[in-house]
Parts: sequence; C-alpha cells; structure tokens
Amino acid sequence: MGKKVATIGLIIVATLLIVVVFSAFARVQFNRETEEKVEDLFRLNKPSDTYIIESKDLKDLPEPVKTWLEGAGVVGQEKIKFARMLQEAEIRLNPDGRWMALKAEQYITVEQPGFIWQARITAAPLIHISGRDVYKDGRGNMLIKPLSILTMADETGFQVDQGTLVRYLAEMVWFPTIAISNYISWEEIDENSARAIMRYGNIRVSGVFVFNDDGDPVSFSARRFGEFNGQFRMENWTVTMKDHKEFNGFKVPSSGEITWELEEGDFTWYKFKVKDIEYNKPEVY
Repeated sequence: MGKKVATIGLIIVATLLIVVVFSAFARVQFNRETEEKVEDLFRLNKPSDTYIIESKDLKDLPEPVKTWLEGAGVVGQEKIKFARMLQEAEIRLNPDGRWMALKAEQYITVEQPGFIWQARITAAPLIHISGRDVYKDGRGNMLIKPLSILTMADETGFQVDQGTLVRYLAEMVWFPTIAISNYISWEEIDENSARAIMRYGNIRVSGVFVFNDDGDPVSFSARRFGEFNGQFRMENWTVTMKDHKEFNGFKVPSSGEITWELEEGDFTWYKFKVKDIEYNKPEVY
C-alpha cells in the first residue's frame, strides 16, 4: 500500500512538473507573439515630424479640458506619438471572486490609435493566467489563456471593438496630448467636467471626464459593452483616478480603480498603480 501511495505521489509530482515546464514554454511563446504584434503596430505608425505643443493648440478646448492639459504640462512638450506604460494591479473576475495580483505592460500609438496590453495574473502558486487586449485598425481582441496554454476567451466583434475604443478614450489621461487629436471632439458640461467624443473607423463612442478644482482628472464614465454570464450588454463603466504625479514630463494619475455600475450593484473589478510611463522612445520598442 505504501509503495502504491508513493508511486501515485511521484506521478502527481511529475505531472505537475511537466505542466509547469510546458506552461513556461507557452508563456515565452505568448510573450514572443506579443512582441511581434507590438512591432507590427509601431511599423504601421511611423512617427511624423516632431511637433511641440503650443498654447494656441488648446485655445478652442472647453475650459476644464484646457486647465487639465495646462496642468498636465503639455505646453512645450513634444506631441505623444507612442508610449509604453507599466502597471501593477489586482483583478477579480466576478463580484464575489478573490483578488489576484497582476503585472501589465501596455503599448499605445496615437496617429493611428491603437494599443496592446499584456498581463500576467497570478491565480495561485505556480498558476498564472496570460491576458492580451489589442486595439488595432479599429478592431479589438481580448485573449485570456490560463497557464498561457488553454484559451478561456478569444473575443472579437462589434461589442469588443466598441469596448476597446472606450478604453482608449478613457486612457488618454495617461497620454494627454491625445486630447487634441483630430479624431476627438469635446463638449463642455460645466466648470469641472466635459464630454469627449471619439470617432474612429465606423464606431463613435463618448464619455465624461470629471476634474477636481486643481484641474486633475478624477473620473471617466461611459457606456461600454461588457460580457456578463456569457452575453454582451452595454452598461455604465467608470474609471476613478487619484495620486497624480509626474512621469517623464507629464502629470498624470498614478492609481485608481475600474467599476461596472450594474443593476444588481457596483462591481469594482480592477485596482491599479502606474509604475512607469515612457513617451516617444523608439529604442524602448
């Protein structure tokens, strides 16, 4: 009996080792695929000539947006063409789920708006989930692979396109010169808020930015498609932002959280901290 137990134990250990090793190779391949996608994204976004933003570039914007951009330090800075952002975060997959640690890096382009976000989620000791969110050529794709092997989700379609475009619009607070791009227009609401409208491809999205008395962005709210219980539906989606600090010349939020405002109650599913942002550094990419 003892030998059988020992044999079964060895088989279990050996199986786990095989899974761990195979997962490590799969993770390397996942990372390599992401690198290729980033190279392709930036290849399609060859930067134009350097443009330094002047005060006149802000003159037609709503007052709260102008105040934000001036405080963020865009005047006198080179217009952002591409960037990389590093995050540490916590994520949960349902309102009663446990929080899991996450590390992510994101690459963005501006002249032709796009991004690639890659994350490694620590689900348990030796167990990780790889995630990749892509917006390119007006199309979105969300890929989730436990252990970098199994495909939990590989979503495409209009609802994903809309959702990733809303995300791009919200995240301009970390890449603030996007605010004066020709695919974005603004409507003033009051002295502390404005609506941003983005049209790209065949999709139009909008959302409301709220600013504090210092002009710092503190929230963004929009209607966004999300998947709930296997079905897509449009719900209110809010990003709250705080702890504004400077990264390489731009003052931006350094932490916050994301919440779905559902009929059954608010579902905060993502809490993040920005660790670094690099702008217009081709050697990084």
